[in-house]
Order: sequence, then structure tokens, then C-alpha cells
Amino acid sequence: LLQLSLADASVEVTATSRGERLLACLGEIHLEQCLHDLQNLYFDGKELRQSSPIVEFGETTTWIEQEDDDYEGFMKNCLNATPLRHTTLPPYNEEEGIKWARRGRARSLASGKTAAFHVRVVPLSLSVFQAMLRQEKRQKTQEESSGSISNGLPPVDKEDTDSLYEEELLQLAKALGCHMLEDSDALLCSLMQMIVANNANGNILFETKGVKNGSCVKGIRGNHVYFQEENNLSPKEESGTEFAATMGRDKAKQVFKQIQKGGLLADLDDFDIDDEDRAAHKLYQMEMSGSLSAGFQLGLRAGPFCEEPVHRVAVILEAVEIAVSPEQVKSVATEDAIETRSSSQQHGVLSAGMVVAAIQRGIRCALLSRPARLVEASFRMTLHSSLDGLAGLYTVLSQRRGKVLEDDMVEGTNLLKITAVVPQAESFGLGPELLDQTKGEVTVPEWEKYHQLTLIDEDPFWIPTSLNEREDYGDYTYDCFSTITSADNNNNITPSSAKNRTNANVNRSLLYIRQVRSRKGLLVDSAKTVIAAEKQRTKKR
Repeated sequence: LLQLSLADASVEVTATSRGERLLACLGEIHLEQCLHDLQNLYFDGKELRQSSPIVEFGETTTWIEQEDDDYEGFMKNCLNATPLRHTTLPPYNEEEGIKWARRGRARSLASGKTAAFHVRVVPLSLSVFQAMLRQEKRQKTQEESSGSISNGLPPVDKEDTDSLYEEELLQLAKALGCHMLEDSDALLCSLMQMIVANNANGNILFETKGVKNGSCVKGIRGNHVYFQEENNLSPKEESGTEFAATMGRDKAKQVFKQIQKGGLLADLDDFDIDDEDRAAHKLYQMEMSGSLSAGFQLGLRAGPFCEEPVHRVAVILEAVEIAVSPEQVKSVATEDAIETRSSSQQHGVLSAGMVVAAIQRGIRCALLSRPARLVEASFRMTLHSSLDGLAGLYTVLSQRRGKVLEDDMVEGTNLLKITAVVPQAESFGLGPELLDQTKGEVTVPEWEKYHQLTLIDEDPFWIPTSLNEREDYGDYTYDCFSTITSADNNNNITPSSAKNRTNANVNRSLLYIRQVRSRKGLLVDSAKTVIAAEKQRTKKR
């Protein structure tokens, strides 16, 4: 591998933590030539063990029905909502804390049950994220030129915004309960003031106004906060739900009322704040707020479905519950310096690592309780075709989910210059298939990376339930999804094979998830499904 990288400067060889060697090349033909040289020139014809090409995917989510219409109604109904189908299937139902997550909201307990974090996840459009980045850059430029920190933000440049920017911004504002601001500029500036952190994948961490001013940070006098034993998000006033710890029941009810009533920008001044809450708010500011960004980055670095990076979501920290000691409450009442958790000998220790792990766990559970979607990388393809080859060209592109961007006539010839976008997972073997289907009427395509991820708008775990859906799609079974086995991986069978492209009932998103999980050595959901349970088996290996 070292000799190959020295001989070809465009080859990149990297090593993973699992002992694998990744070979990065400039396209499929270049990769085949590199593998041929590696085997014949440097390994003296010895057999190489290689995997299928690694395709870049990402995880995201989409809007739930009525989520962006009525904030209070949606938040009230989500507590008793029926869990999604994939949250009841292994291995996704084995995620810690998933049974208390509903419709994008999760309550994550820290180790020792000394704190609880209420986390919510919603989709975030690319245009809104880019507008926030541009506003942040303009603000920094304005502060550097003036030499002082300004309280206001510069006006939004309408020429830089997308045509759907205002519509998507209003949709996000309705989902967060802050659509009372009709002006898009004022709404964007208000949202930016709540930002705690962001990353390059289009994700943002928000902190509600109630958490910032302390009205949504509740203190429970005792050794731990309450924790649920049943499958319910909120505490009931009746005896239907039993808690292992009854201490903090009233504070728990108050937290859920505040979350239902207020949104991201709500002040919530009509709720009482006692000494326990003030002590908890000081503890949060001193020991926990600095760990939010680390938990946010770790939670979105690998998603819960196939451990791929998460893209284009907004994470909202809605409320925090902290167990406080009587000494800490007394120090607040006497206006003394509050005793930190690390110096307290009577209470359990709550370190920064526990806060990071709790935030990470809450984000994963909130994502699992929402509809799953995948985003995929694409290639931009440019080729020339005659008029006779257009029929075969468009047939192959439609089977591979390609999208034609431009088709211009070349002056002085009968050729068309066609520019299209093809997903990476569908690009392997496209060149030979085009030449075969068009009888040589097209040229070999030229590839370049398309720097925009595309959403696969298909639910990986959807199955037909109504009579009309069963008539249209048939009965989905695990066998219909082409279960990935070790024999398939050895034969390099991918979801983009000709068999799966011609089958209309194949769920591509589920195939991609299973393929990625199988490649990474993770448990695949189809591995626990026994297709022929009554078949006789022997102990022969």
C-alpha cells in the first residue's frame, strides 16, 4: 500500500481503529486499476480480501404530522402518543431510555439519577442554517469594525437567502412555539440568541429562554430526581404511574406544564421559583452548561440507526432537573457562595462526563422516536449522447434514481451534452451499463463530486397497513427486503444491483441501513428474524 501511494499521488490510504485499510481513489475505473496493480505488481498475484465500495450516508429526520401547526396541542398529545414501529424492533428498542421518548422528545437521566435533561429534536432546513451562519459572520465583522460588542444584529441580506427561506423559517418557528414574531428578520435574530453550538453538518443546539433565566431549571431536595418505571413521559396525578422515588413529583408536573405552555422564547414568569430552583440554576451554570456542546457533538457524530453522522437537525434543551442538598439550598438563601457538587461529601458526584453522556443519550433517543430518513452523497455526471441513445440513457438514469440537470445541444453536431446527478450508491457499474443499453451511442461519463447531500424521502420502516396499501404494494415481509447475509457480502451484492432496481417493493432506505450496519459489524434487525422456524435443523457445521 505504501508503494502504491508513492507511485500514484492521487491514492490515499488510511487506517481505521479496527485494523482496516481504506483505499481512496478517483472513481470506479481508477479504483479497479489500483487494485489490479496492487495485486499483480506489489503482491505477486496473491489474492486480496476486499470489501464492497464504502458509500457515504447520513441520518436525519422529517416533520411529524401537525408538529408545525399547533405547538401546545402537539406537545400535549405527544405524551400519550403511540410509539413508532421501529422503536419496538430490535436492535433499536434496546437503546437505553428509548421507552420514555415520544415524538422527538426524550428525558435523559444522568448516572446516579442526580440530574435529568429534557431534550427535543426537530428537522432544520439547510437554508435556515446557512442564513444563521451568514448572520453570525456579519455580526463578527460588524463587531471587529466597530471595536465593541453590539447588542443587535445586522439586517438580513435578502439577496443571499433562498426562495423558500421565509417559509421554512416560519415552519421551524411554529414547531418551536415562537411564531408570534411575524417579521422574519426579528425571528431569525431571536433564534440566534438561543444558539449554544453548531457543527459543519447543519446541526444547531438551542437552549430555551426558560433554561437561560432559570425558570425551567428545577431543583429537587434529595439524593436523586424522580425516574419512571412505566412507559409514560409525564407523571400522572392518579395512581396509574408509580415512581421509584416520590420526591420531586410536584416539580416534575411543573416542568411538563412549562414545556407544554412555553416555547423556545417564552419567559414563563408566572411559575414560582423557590430556593431549590435557584440553587439548581447556579449548579447548572457552574458545572453543566460547559458540557452541553460536547454532548451535542458526540450525540450527532453517529446516529442511532446506522452509526452515520446526523445532518440538518436542531436540538433543543427544554428543561433541567437537578437534585440539590440542603447545604446548597441554604447557601442560596443566605447569598453565600454555593457549594459545588465536586466539593460536597453528602451528595453524589455529577461530573462533566456524566452530563455529556446524558445529553448524548437523550439526543439518540429523541432521534429514534422520530421518523427516520437518510441523506446520501451524489456525483455530478457529464457525457455526450446522440439522439438515438436518449431512450436507453433516460431508462438507466431513472432506474438508478438519477436526475438530469442540463441537456444542451452541441453546436455543429447532433450530440447532446447532458449533465445529471446520480447517487453514489447507484453509480457503480453505470458506465458499462450505459454503453450496453445505448449500443455505444453515449460517451464514457465524467464524474465529479456533487457538494450537496440529497434526502431519501422514504421511511425505512414503513409497511402497508390499510387494504388499499396492501393492494398497491402487497404484503411486505423481511424476505421482500432482501435480507443481507454473509454470502451476499462475499459476493459484493449491493442494494443498487439490477435485481433490486427492478423490484418496486424494495425499500432502499432499509437496504442501505442494513448494508452499513453489516459492514460495521453492528447487529442487523433481520439477523433475529427466523424465516423457516419449523424447518428441521441438524448440528452439522
